[in-house]
Amino acid sequence: MLGSPLFRKKVGEIERLLERLAAKVPPAGNASSAQLVRREADITQPLPAPENTWRLPTAFKWANDSGEMRYSDKFHEALAKFTPAEQRRIARQLRTLAEHGPEYPSLKTKKPEHAGKVPYTPYPCFVSRAARYIRFSWTKPAEVVVHFVFDRNNRDIPYNASEA
Repeated sequence: MLGSPLFRKKVGEIERLLERLAAKVPPAGNASSAQLVRREADITQPLPAPENTWRLPTAFKWANDSGEMRYSDKFHEALAKFTPAEQRRIARQLRTLAEHGPEYPSLKTKKPEHAGKVPYTPYPCFVSRAARYIRFSWTKPAEVVVHFVFDRNNRDIPYNASEA
């Protein structure tokens, strides 16, 4: 196997590739300290977020309905308090709501039983799941209006965690 012609051919290709790469990389002694600092700074800077990561949907299209989606100021304020990973998860679930509707299984959409259960949200409303402990509230008069996003375990928010 090691002495086969195919193996020798692949080894030759790899050696030629390594030689071309070595020719492109300058020797360590020739690089100035300013170049090294610049390279190190480039490596330590965070990568830009992928396109559409933070984009919230502006329209919904369900099997029997379509329209616009709006977000309240309280929703944007609450969203800013979550970590970037949680924000991405919330945006992804809002896209799921916009594309598939409230019946989609991962959303676990429910209607709170009592008025005033969810802060900053008019009654009647719906509450959907964004992540294990994150919920967002929304209504749909003619368009979907997302009112608030919250951690259901946050004791500062008067919401019964056993419901959703």
